[in-house]
Amino acid sequence: MSTVITAPTGHIGSALTRHLLDAGRTDLVLLLRDASKLPADVRDRVETREGVLQDAAFVREATAGAEALFWLSPADFTTPDVYGWYEGLGAAAAGAVRANGIGHVVDLSSIGAQERSGFGPVSGVGRIEAALDATDAAVRHLRPTFFMENFEPQLGAIAGAGAVFFPAPPETRTSMIATRDIAAKAAELLLDLSWSGREAVPLHGPRDYTYADAAAVLSAGLGRPVVAQQVPSEAVVQQYDGMGATPAWASGFVDLYTSIGTPRYVGDPRTAASTTPTALETYVADTLRPMYEAMAATQPA
Repeated sequence: MSTVITAPTGHIGSALTRHLLDAGRTDLVLLLRDASKLPADVRDRVETREGVLQDAAFVREATAGAEALFWLSPADFTTPDVYGWYEGLGAAAAGAVRANGIGHVVDLSSIGAQERSGFGPVSGVGRIEAALDATDAAVRHLRPTFFMENFEPQLGAIAGAGAVFFPAPPETRTSMIATRDIAAKAAELLLDLSWSGREAVPLHGPRDYTYADAAAVLSAGLGRPVVAQQVPSEAVVQQYDGMGATPAWASGFVDLYTSIGTPRYVGDPRTAASTTPTALETYVADTLRPMYEAMAATQPA
C-alpha cells in the first residue's frame, strides 16, 4: 500500500515529501507533470507517475493500491469557468478514491472554503471538499490562512517601490502562515492514519497581522522601508490579464482578495490546536531576506 502525493514540487508538496522521507517512508508515489523537476535525491527514493490531475483516468490509474492520498488542487488561469475547473478536479479525486478504495485523504483546502461561492478559487476548493466528503474515505481538509510566501512575488515591488500592493486597505487583518507548517501538519496526519470521519482542520500562523503590520516586519527584516498600499480592483484584473488569466479567474481573485479579513471569510476561529509555530519575522529572516539579497545582487549598480 502506498501514500500518493500530488503537486510534489511546490512549497507544500516538496516539504511534505521530505518530511515523509525523513520519517523513513519508502512507499511514496508522486504525481506530477515532469519527474525531472524533482531533486535527484528525492527522485531516487520514490515512485513517480507523470500526468495531469484534471485527467481522471490518469489519477485513477496512478492511485491504484494507495492507502492514503494528499490532494492539492492546481489552478489553471486559462480555463473559462473557475468553479467548473475545481468541480472537475474534485470529480477526478473522488472518482479515484472510490475506484481504488483509498481509506484516507488529506486535502489542501483554504480558509473561507466553507463558503461554496463568492470567494473565487477558495470557493472552488470548497467544492472539492464536498466531492471528497461524498466518498467513503476518512478526510481531513486543511484550511490554512494567507500564505507568507505570497510576499515572494512582491519582492520586485519591494525593491523598486518600497511597497507591497493589495486590493484591500492596509488595516485589513488576517492570520499569516508559512507553508512549511502546513506541510508539517499534513505529514503528521499521513504518518498516523488512526483518524476517521471527515473534518476541516483550520491552520493559523502564530498571530494575526494587518497588511501595515506585515510591511513593518518586512521593513525590519529586509533593511529597507516598506509600506502597504491599496490598489484598485481594476489593477488586479489587469495584473491577472497580463498573466494570461481569463476574466473569470481575474474577477475570482478580486472577490477573494477583497474578502480577506471579513467575518464571512474568516470562518474557523483560532485555537491552540490550529496555531502553527513559524512567525512572519522568522520567515522573513530565514527565507525572504536571502531571496531579496540574491535578487539585489543581480541588479546593476
